[in-house]
Amino acid sequence: MHEKYVENEILGHGSLFGRFQSEPVKPMTDYWGAELALRSARYYKADLPEDIAPVVSARCGGNPFYITAVVRQSVKRNKRLTARMKPTRFWPSICHPGSFGRS
Repeated sequence: MHEKYVENEILGHGSLFGRFQSEPVKPMTDYWGAELALRSARYYKADLPEDIAPVVSARCGGNPFYITAVVRQSVKRNKRLTARMKPTRFWPSICHPGSFGRS
């Protein structure tokens, strides 16, 4: 659904029409998703325990944009990322298993 929106509504009109081809973003592997969470946490100075990095990746379905967004959101809210955070309270609703090609 999102791909079609980008393709039709953003790239299919105006000055960008015909200049780009949409390419779906594939989920990262568990290892690289956790690594991105840790590197993002270091960069943004987030409080992310090393053992929680794979949880962040899994809850975001391996989506690199969501992983980074969750880390940045934790800094903005001044909250430590934990496995116990409820999706409705902290984790974006889009960050749950199955939302990005994983089940």
